[in-house]
Amino acid sequence: MPHERRIFISVPPSATEVVASAADAHHLRDVLRLSEGAHLTVADPSTGIEYDAVISALAPEVRVKLIAKLFMSSSEVTPVKSLVFALCKNPVNDLVCEKAAELGVEHIIFWQAERSILSLSPEDRPKKIARWQKIVESAARQSGKRFLAHVDLALTLGDLRQTLHKIAAPGERLLCCSLSESAQALHKIQPLHTPTHMLVGPAGDLTQAEEQSLQELGFELISLGHNLLRAETAAIAGIGMLQAEYHHAML
Repeated sequence: MPHERRIFISVPPSATEVVASAADAHHLRDVLRLSEGAHLTVADPSTGIEYDAVISALAPEVRVKLIAKLFMSSSEVTPVKSLVFALCKNPVNDLVCEKAAELGVEHIIFWQAERSILSLSPEDRPKKIARWQKIVESAARQSGKRFLAHVDLALTLGDLRQTLHKIAAPGERLLCCSLSESAQALHKIQPLHTPTHMLVGPAGDLTQAEEQSLQELGFELISLGHNLLRAETAAIAGIGMLQAEYHHAML
């Protein structure tokens, strides 16, 4: 079934029918132009369970009848548990958000570093997060994901510390992509047997003070190779490389 026919809804226990959100209703009814009886997949991001379903009504709201559970597991392998990405220009942030969601990152944290090109205020936070969360859902739909990445915005290093404290479990690795001569090549660090949290700095790289503060938080400095990469390229390539190293270590 085409992945466009996938919607994300938290399904109440014992429910046999659910109501699509306004955005999903528009997508199913006005973009895909589906009719009553059309099949689709309902994914519950809180459990990872998928349902075979059909549209049972198109008006006044789109209602979806659940036919059968398709997937019972509540877990997905997520080698890169979170990506911390220093804010860049809006199109770059959107691209990284989309690709990180496609690659299965669980948390996407945008961080306003000292050299970030984009500067946001606390008032901008709800609107930006809502926009990025929509991008995540679209990317998850297209790539057939069962879970949705959670997007956050840290405006200071203190905010970032608090966010990581909430999501990083003891023993998980914190890795910071760095141009420093002391950064270790990714393939030379200890095997990655646990989920990791990867940080990518801004186009002008991290300041020495930021790098020092991150190391004090437990980040290890890593190098992605000899190529000088744009921030968005480093984020996408880094996720792929970490996933490969993780799966190699688990063999």
